[in-house]
Amino acid sequence: MNSNINELETSPEYEKVCFQIGILYWFYYNYGSEEGQDSSTVGKTKSVKWFENAQTERFKKSDPSDYEVARVYHDIGNFYVISQQKEFELVKGDYANELWDNINELNDLAGKSEAGPEKLVLETYKAILNLENSNINYFAKAGISYEKQRALVNDIRNKADAYNAEDEAYAEIKDYILKYSERILESIDGSQ
Repeated sequence: MNSNINELETSPEYEKVCFQIGILYWFYYNYGSEEGQDSSTVGKTKSVKWFENAQTERFKKSDPSDYEVARVYHDIGNFYVISQQKEFELVKGDYANELWDNINELNDLAGKSEAGPEKLVLETYKAILNLENSNINYFAKAGISYEKQRALVNDIRNKADAYNAEDEAYAEIKDYILKYSERILESIDGSQ
C-alpha cells in the first residue's frame, strides 16, 4: 500500500480505505509497545492519521455515519498522541472535558443500528470503559460528576447486556464488559 499511496489517494474510495485502515489500527494493532507507549494505545495512536485522512467533505456526503465515527475516533486517538508528547498529568487536566464529550459521542454513535458489526460495537464499548476507568478522577477534577460517569458506565453495560452475542468471541467481549463495568462502578463509588 505504501508504495502505491499516491495512486490510492486519487481514488474516489480513498477515504473509505482510510476509514477501514483506521478501524484496523484502532482495534487490532498492538504490536508490542513503543518507547513511552502502553501496548494497548499503540494502535489508537497509529489510527489517527488514517481517521484524519477520512475526514473529507466527499466522505461526509457519501458515508455520514462513518465520517462521524472517524471524527470521534480521531479526536480520542489524538488525545493519546498528545498525552504521550507532553506531561501526562497536565494533558489530562487540559483535555478531560473534550475527552468526556468524545467518549459520550462515541457511545451514542456505537449505539446506532448502522454502527457496524457487533464485534466492532462491543469493542467500542470496551474501549470507552477503559478510558472511563483510567480517567475517573481526572474527569471529576474537571467538573464531570461521578453521577454522570456512573450513568455512562450503566448505559454501556445495559447496551452490551442487550446483545445476544451467540458467537464465542462476542460472548467473551460482552462478559468482559459486564464484569469490568461492575469494577468501574465500584471504583467510582470509592472515589466519591
